[in-house]
Amino acid sequence: MIYKLRNVDGLSLSELEEEIQKGGRFVVFPYVISIVLTSFKKLSPAYFFGADEPTQAIARKYSFISGILGWWRIPFGFLYTYQSLKTNWEGGLDVTKDVLINLSEESLKNSEVHIKVIHKLFIHVSKHIKKDILKALNHCYAKEYSLLSVYVGQFINVRDDEFPMYMIGFSRELDSEEIERLEKSIRKYFYNHVPFHYFNISDDPELGESLVEQGELLSI
Repeated sequence: MIYKLRNVDGLSLSELEEEIQKGGRFVVFPYVISIVLTSFKKLSPAYFFGADEPTQAIARKYSFISGILGWWRIPFGFLYTYQSLKTNWEGGLDVTKDVLINLSEESLKNSEVHIKVIHKLFIHVSKHIKKDILKALNHCYAKEYSLLSVYVGQFINVRDDEFPMYMIGFSRELDSEEIERLEKSIRKYFYNHVPFHYFNISDDPELGESLVEQGELLSI
């Protein structure tokens, strides 16, 4: 993946790092283009914003593209467009750490960075998605509240033709019967084409740590 960089003209790497220490950040804005039977999820260049600098003007630009071109494939065009509009409404995706760990003086000078090491894997789920996940968990674990720490996030490191997956991480091991029971409970609230993945966060430490850091702890 390559991010084109915007709003970095004249900045050295040390100056950029100093601005980030003050609260500056790199943000990308998702948008969707649907053509006939295919929907493409795209990301804008990575725009640099100073501390407290608003993102709304740039966010509206890419939301407008999705609003005109994103809806036309059902159901995925609609789903992708909704997710993109929601993300942009909330300020876009902060990719500062992804940019910094891959950035050099030369790439900054060329205003683009090759993302070889990825930090940002998850975003928070929307309020109504979180509400339905909690309903499913409450139904499935009505008598086990004290036994669980559960984290949820939407995994965004997917291909353009894939819907971002919802991942639910548990503080303990899940057996096959429990996963089947959980899946049945989830499907009371979500269509079968909406992807979910359930796992023990200690079984995959790297993914688990990212979910704990970037996702959200649920109280069921």
